[in-house]
Amino acid sequence: MSFVTLLLIAVGLSMDSFSVAVAIGAAKKTKPKVILKLAVAFMVFHVVMTLAGWISGKGLQSIISGIDHWIAFGLLSVIGGKMIYEGVRDMGKGAHAKNLNSGTLIMLSIATSIDALVIGIGFAFLKISLLPATTVIGVVIFVMTCAGVVIGGKFRNLIGKKAEIAGGMTLIFIGTKILVEHLGYL
Repeated sequence: MSFVTLLLIAVGLSMDSFSVAVAIGAAKKTKPKVILKLAVAFMVFHVVMTLAGWISGKGLQSIISGIDHWIAFGLLSVIGGKMIYEGVRDMGKGAHAKNLNSGTLIMLSIATSIDALVIGIGFAFLKISLLPATTVIGVVIFVMTCAGVVIGGKFRNLIGKKAEIAGGMTLIFIGTKILVEHLGYL
């Protein structure tokens, strides 16, 4: 597989992480430490899921591909709903994302990296070398997540106090889009 093809796969995989990162950046002022924590978590989960997919092989493909969209939809909807609730509750309080709690971070990491599991299964069938593949995927996910939070932060000022609500709605939209696409309606 060429480097360009691998890079395009990695960019495609990064779109969910990028979108979630934009929503997080738009919702709350995010410190560099939190951005780094989010980017590392997304990167690690994508690499681990790619490796797990590669190890699992064809047997797991039929199981995961049948429910991955439901898992992503559920996780993103729960987190989005929580953001909307907190946004309404904290309206006007100027919330800051000082801590991205571990539970939320893990749920977001799983939701954004499920596709990497299926990609890993595909890599196993294509006999793709894992070291270059996971390196490119990891670097792209890290960069796109950081960029997403920064870009989201730029929009926060435009949205004002309703940013967390908008971020929550965005996550629910992303989850719904994933579900609708996998069910074949788009």
